[in-house]
Amino acid sequence: MYDCQRDDYTDFSVNDYAPTIRPRPLCGNVIATAASPSEQPELIELVQFAGGLGYSANLHHDTVTLGDVSLGDALAINARFGATLVICADLRRNPPIRFDD
Repeated sequence: MYDCQRDDYTDFSVNDYAPTIRPRPLCGNVIATAASPSEQPELIELVQFAGGLGYSANLHHDTVTLGDVSLGDALAINARFGATLVICADLRRNPPIRFDD
């Protein structure tokens, strides 16, 4: 995984799952943070937008957290709110992709 804020690569998982296990789509947590207190209305809009997509959102001070978000929805959230909020996504596939040497 590449961490763009730190310009660093982090862990890649490799598991020996049987090929008969059907992988879940890429999904995970999305966290949106307001850069300033004046952006609180955008956080509330994000909570409403996420609710429309079927996600429950946790609003805590200047941060909204969404869980089990699909890649497509994470991209839609970033496209809509990325200009005003700091959007971070940690999306993973289960089981992880196998990398062979």
